[in-house]
Amino acid sequence: HEGIKVMSEGQMIAFGILYDPSVEPNESLLKDIDVTKFQQFRTLKIEDTLQIKLVIVDPNHRKKHLQVHINASLEKIAKQKGKKCLLTTVSPFNHASVINTKKTGINYVRSLSKYQGAIRMIYAKFI
Repeated sequence: HEGIKVMSEGQMIAFGILYDPSVEPNESLLKDIDVTKFQQFRTLKIEDTLQIKLVIVDPNHRKKHLQVHINASLEKIAKQKGKKCLLTTVSPFNHASVINTKKTGINYVRSLSKYQGAIRMIYAKFI
């Protein structure tokens, strides 16, 4: 895992975690994408991807585009590491995260049940 944090007046107000799924291939979102339907993913290997695992913003600092900036910073890290694709999941009930993910150019791929039955939307961006 690799992370970044946003500080304000000595307090952490937001953070994001970038996850390398090659460490634990069962955690890879790539395996959840049906490559017969989404052929652009066919040639990708788990080692070609990183995942935005988590972005948390303090409720007192929301609506300041922090998630957009964190996603963009995590994308830069992924590029520096030579990765080809950035993946993440978003709850369909978290409208702010859906909007912020799209603003970063990370595109919806599909929805599925994950994490003990929770519906998650998988997003991806080729970088």
